[in-house]
Amino acid sequence: MPASARPVEILQIGPYPDWDQIPLDAAFTMHRYFEAGDKAGFLASVAPEVRGIATRGELGADRAMIEALPKLEVISVYGVGYDAVDLAACRERGIRVTNTPDVLTKDVADLGVAMMMVQSRGMIGAEKWVRDGSWD
Repeated sequence: MPASARPVEILQIGPYPDWDQIPLDAAFTMHRYFEAGDKAGFLASVAPEVRGIATRGELGADRAMIEALPKLEVISVYGVGYDAVDLAACRERGIRVTNTPDVLTKDVADLGVAMMMVQSRGMIGAEKWVRDGSWD
């Protein structure tokens, strides 16, 4: 198989749900950093071919990791935040950083309204009252 036909190699920092992991495994060569016992050794072994990092907002990618990957082109954050990604290191190398903005906006609003209703109606205390048998 010619080198151009090989799947792109991705360093995966944390686990993803099966509905996303299965298509990623089908399209790319996924190197599961989070499963490695010797993370430094694992990173060194896959570093020469990795072109992307798949991470989550809370896990990110620090400067040391970014600098260890000479062919790195993109860091994809599975989530809204990218505070844990060293953006300065990415800018220096021209590495693109992506995320999924607004993916949870409506869910967060729904949860906020639900929490206000629970609080205003005293549902937490009422639930405890029912569970401990006080309603008898």
